[in-house]
Amino acid sequence: MTRTTTLSIIASIWSLSAFAQYASTSLDENNSAAEITDIGYLFSHLGTSTAGYEIPAGSGKNSLFSASMWFGGQDINGQYKLAAQQYFPARDFQPGVLSIGAAIPAPTAMSQTIWTVSKDEILNHILNYQNSGYVIPNDILEWPAHGDVSNSQAYNLAPFVDVDNDDIYNPQNGDYPCIKGDKAVYTIINDKYFPHSSQGDLIGLEIHYMLYQFSSVTELNDVTFIDAKVINRSTNTLFDYSTSFFADGDLGGATDDFAGCDSTRNLMFTYNGDSYDESSNGNLGYDSLPPAIGVVCLSHEVNSIGYYSNGSAASPNTAVDYYHLMKGKAINGSDLLDNNGQTTTFMFPGDPNDLSQWSEVNSLGFPSSIPGDRRMLMSIEKPQLDPFEEYVMTFAVVYGQGTDNLQSVEELYQVTDDVQEYYDNVMTTDCFASNVGIDDLSLTSSLVYPNPSNGSFVVDFGESLEDVTLTMIDMSGRVVLAEANLSGHVTAVVTNVNPGVYLLRVTSGRGGFTQRIIIE
Repeated sequence: MTRTTTLSIIASIWSLSAFAQYASTSLDENNSAAEITDIGYLFSHLGTSTAGYEIPAGSGKNSLFSASMWFGGQDINGQYKLAAQQYFPARDFQPGVLSIGAAIPAPTAMSQTIWTVSKDEILNHILNYQNSGYVIPNDILEWPAHGDVSNSQAYNLAPFVDVDNDDIYNPQNGDYPCIKGDKAVYTIINDKYFPHSSQGDLIGLEIHYMLYQFSSVTELNDVTFIDAKVINRSTNTLFDYSTSFFADGDLGGATDDFAGCDSTRNLMFTYNGDSYDESSNGNLGYDSLPPAIGVVCLSHEVNSIGYYSNGSAASPNTAVDYYHLMKGKAINGSDLLDNNGQTTTFMFPGDPNDLSQWSEVNSLGFPSSIPGDRRMLMSIEKPQLDPFEEYVMTFAVVYGQGTDNLQSVEELYQVTDDVQEYYDNVMTTDCFASNVGIDDLSLTSSLVYPNPSNGSFVVDFGESLEDVTLTMIDMSGRVVLAEANLSGHVTAVVTNVNPGVYLLRVTSGRGGFTQRIIIE
């Protein structure tokens, strides 16, 4: 069940009530329940300062305490412009959109700051928006598709499918949000929160987050995806720019963890330092089957992955500290060294199951590791961020559970490979990412035939069904055919759509499937 709460926090110097609050919700469509806020904090219950990435959902056990994204570079004068935050109530971000082009863009409060929409709600909207008595769900109705151009905001904000092709979001005319997964949460934040807890100068960034989960793809049942669209709304150019993903991986009891990474997989992860995960500090442990939790960057090559421990001297406090960590350096700016004394930007990249590789299990000449409370940080660099530039990055939180702490890492590797394969070969860049499974990538004609076809084909349900809904979607996310209340064993379909690749979604009370079809 999705829950939304609004809590008072420290008043900002803007003295605007909208900026003295935060909102949060839980994305719990599959086997994980991820707490999400509208101020850039992920996977943490801010009001109670407790972990907020529960997996399995309903178990009371959490594998992440908190996460956030960091952004930073230097201006033409070498001053650090940086937005980064570790733990609430420290903040560098607030809800809302920015005006375009001002040296320090003006923030604008929004009456709503988090939107949660499911694919089922969208399909129901597509089928019923013209029916009298249909009530449009509020988050579809209030989807933040457009900014206030009178306040110099961007006209196009959150993505949507423009059914009537008038360039205006109007759900009463059939328009609907463009989401990925079976359920998604959307939020927009900016770094115009002053002063930054990181002590970096304001940048003028507007960040659009879409977090989404699949419940219809078995291989993705433990995965949460994160799309981050970053927009420089200012006139500033940042040089030596980096984007970083910070995660505090607390596996149940947080005091006995190790950290590691795999640079070939663009993966950072936390695993238990021994084979039994005790409960500690009020957090339930995973007992004799401790899992591994990781974050993988699916869209970009990672330049560095580091870690530090709770309470250590490596924890950042100033903008320079944050920036050094984001560049794959020690907090004082010196190079990191591996077990052979060679410069590295990847800490503990070895498989802990292989004693010939460098991991926290096998220090190989590095000072011996003692399990503790680890923080992880992965960074992606680019030479500069230009005024009005925007870019999109995709991450996934991945989870593996094996027969012991080390086998859980092996399981995590396999899950990561499956998720990367899905991202590369199945997931579309637009709306309605496909619901076929990892093992179904070569599915051709077992449910729909002929395939390819000239637009006339048969859908075989596999058994006699009632109340079947059939929806055909093009690769931009536009619904080109929708039929409801079908029944029987098979149904014939005739379309006049243009040649191309489409997704055919079939649902009934007995379940559903999605299949790629080709019209020639």
